[in-house]
Amino acid sequence: MSSPTSTPSVTLHEMPGASAPAIATASRDGHLNLRGAPAEGLCTAHEVVLQALRRALLTGDIPAGTQLVQADIAAQLGVSNTPVREAIRQLAAEGLVQFVRYKGAVVHKPNFAEIEELYELRLLLEPVAIRKAAERMSNAEIEQARERFVRAVATTDLGDWIVCNRKFHGCLIDGAHSPRLSAIVGSLKDIALTQVWVSIGSPDERMAMVATGNAEHAMILEAIEAREGARAARIVTEHLEAAAKIVQQTMKHDSPASDSTC
Repeated sequence: MSSPTSTPSVTLHEMPGASAPAIATASRDGHLNLRGAPAEGLCTAHEVVLQALRRALLTGDIPAGTQLVQADIAAQLGVSNTPVREAIRQLAAEGLVQFVRYKGAVVHKPNFAEIEELYELRLLLEPVAIRKAAERMSNAEIEQARERFVRAVATTDLGDWIVCNRKFHGCLIDGAHSPRLSAIVGSLKDIALTQVWVSIGSPDERMAMVATGNAEHAMILEAIEAREGARAARIVTEHLEAAAKIVQQTMKHDSPASDSTC
């Protein structure tokens, strides 16, 4: 199936099987290959497809503006259209994909104004969530967050780190025991994350940010374990301010055309 020349489409190779979810990586010709990764409890085709696509979007392996052709993805992954359609709809609900007339599902590209708003909202909401988490998380929930943190520190693969990092933050945000707050913050984080990695181009810079992130996560976790919500919130605020500055500076240097999304 062909796609408009102005919008690159995703080509995915055969998935190794439900026990090893497919992970997308970009090749020089713009196509994507899939390699196996630990399933960690995935049991349905929908979950496998969702994790593979989400990871590829968050790492930037599937670039903003790419058309997600449902039938092609389903055929090449060896699944029916249904799990692919469900995964794309969920990613659209999370703000990572948008539906564009005459193109269908396209990877969302936030513009400067959207990124600015995202970080304004994150700076308002995430410190509140972390403060609540420090007060409300059970010891078992804190231990689960620590396990996620340890996995993130142990990996040397950027894609794996991003997945572990997302799950670590999910443990903390869910620990606030405020479902609406968790849903809003989670969506804001995912949309912003795609732009963070695009803004940090070189592998060395990305790994340096990983090291910084691990150090900050250790401090946040320590503050939560000590039930010091104000300290944890302050660390989160400083982290968000630094990330926002990096992304906004990069986007300001982009051409004006890049600020208008489809």
